[in-house]
Amino acid sequence: MNLSDRLKTISEMIDNNTKTIVDVGTDHGYIPIYLVKNKK
Repeated sequence: MNLSDRLKTISEMIDNNTKTIVDVGTDHGYIPIYLVKNKK
């Protein structure tokens, strides 16, 4: 999955030790999908 530079920057801010995330208005759920697919 290719993310825009904006969404990739946001996803890189999420630490691997993060237990819970909330996706509010980050473009059709792309960040949670990206995080799951990349085992973050």
